[in-house]
Amino acid sequence: MRRFLLMFAACLIAAVLLTPSAKAGTIVYSTLGPGGSYNCCNSNYTITGAGSMIGGPYSQAQPFTASWSSPITQIDLATGWVSGGDSFNIYLLSDNSGSPGSVITSWLGLPAASSFGSCCALSTVTGYISVTLGTTYWLEVQSAANDMWGTWNDNTSDTAPAYQIWAATTPEPSTLLLLLPGAALLLLRRRR
Repeated sequence: MRRFLLMFAACLIAAVLLTPSAKAGTIVYSTLGPGGSYNCCNSNYTITGAGSMIGGPYSQAQPFTASWSSPITQIDLATGWVSGGDSFNIYLLSDNSGSPGSVITSWLGLPAASSFGSCCALSTVTGYISVTLGTTYWLEVQSAANDMWGTWNDNTSDTAPAYQIWAATTPEPSTLLLLLPGAALLLLRRRR
């Protein structure tokens, strides 16, 4: 029995150490053009704080429907800074009958990817956020600075804000731990 426990502990440690961590994975949704391009200089979505030089506050929310079932690991957004404080808040929201709903997660105080008129850097946020296949979600960009004037740059066809979503392609470590009881049973059976 002691040998079995030692073997089981060794398998558990090996599984945890050898399991690859979740990576950004695969782009599962994108409004970006080829090579991550976007329209940096014409029609963009204004993001401002209440005290910006052009008034406000103005934010922008964009819906997307999950056509995948693995967790979101990364979101890249084409944000630009014009004047004032350089700080955006990014929110992933549920859908409320075709409008933005409650906050699922947020990333606060993110600097712009570039100054307005520069192309083509992207702001990146990361996490491990579960989504449900076929469900609509919203991505919202707001100003985190009262005096900020910024943009969520348009895609190359000027039809939507420019962003892309990545989903996990490797399982998280705890998923592989589920295999260990089966491995232990096989080892035990083999001993008999």
